Amino acid sequence: TTFERQKKKLPAGILKKILFEFAAKENSFAFVGYRDGQPISTVFCVYDNQTAYYLVGGYDEKNAHHGAGAACMHAAIIKSKSFT
Repeated sequence: TTFERQKKKLPAGILKKILFEFAAKENSFAFVGYRDGQPISTVFCVYDNQTAYYLVGGYDEKNAHHGAGAACMHAAIIKSKSFT
């Protein structure tokens, strides 16, 4: 994963709490990039009434496409702009 590649650790349970206890369709969104039907990149954001926050994202190192992550991020920016 991206965290492993960067030798970073996410405190145990934090991401799980965000994804399964806090995030809802009313305050979060994700975009996934696919190649040949397989997910290769993703962006996950939460938002409030003023700001969208990019929390986590990543890509499949073995099947990476250099534009997939950027395309997901671009989609997230466009979605975020729709809230204003």
